[in-house]
Amino acid sequence: MTGAPQAPLWSALLAAIWLGAGLSSAGAAAINLDSESCQDFLNANGADVETTLAWLDGYYQDTDAPAVIDLDALRANAAKLKAFCAAHPETTVGAAAESLFGHE
Repeated sequence: MTGAPQAPLWSALLAAIWLGAGLSSAGAAAINLDSESCQDFLNANGADVETTLAWLDGYYQDTDAPAVIDLDALRANAAKLKAFCAAHPETTVGAAAESLFGHE
């Protein structure tokens, strides 16, 4: 890939760096959103949850969205996902995010 990253990728990368700056080695090495249950997600360490939420926020941005991290929107979307996961603990994180934020 040449040139600057696309806006959603760039936003996700910046958010992940910002939130992940304090990650410890105790965090997960990989998070599979298609298999991790909402319950496991809610029970994960805070850094993994925050990084995942930031990544999801960037992933679900429009492809032509500006490379801006809207922290208020990120927090609002995080609250929506956490509430959905609390109500549907057996649903995978990927399915929950797609249900809430999926592209039409």
